[in-house]
Amino acid sequence: MGILVDMITIVIPIRTIVLRYKGGWEAFFHGPQLPPLDGFSRDEYMARTGSMNPMTAEFILTNLRANGLKPTATRGGERAWNDVCVLTSDGPTLRCDWIYFDPTRCIAHYAEKGLVFPSRVNSYESGQTSVDS
Repeated sequence: MGILVDMITIVIPIRTIVLRYKGGWEAFFHGPQLPPLDGFSRDEYMARTGSMNPMTAEFILTNLRANGLKPTATRGGERAWNDVCVLTSDGPTLRCDWIYFDPTRCIAHYAEKGLVFPSRVNSYESGQTSVDS
């Protein structure tokens, strides 16, 4: 299905929440640690929250970190999103290997390396040959 990306969008794989967030899904969804999840949504793979400003986004990331998630990691010498991914309408703000971002629809999909979504067909016709961009 995918997650709509607007303003500052923070997505987290549901599996990551269940396995790493202190208290699991129930604590994430009902706990007092995050600001109100007014922008909360989910698909079958990811949960989404977000912010309209960088200060609130940083507050959310700080609380996710305090509850067991590791937002970033170093991959190949560069900082990348790890347990979460922050996106704007331009896509992920850092490298994020588990997200496919469709810029024409502003939708993020959970992606495994090499997985091609039907919406990418036109991209391949225009010369793109890899999903590893």
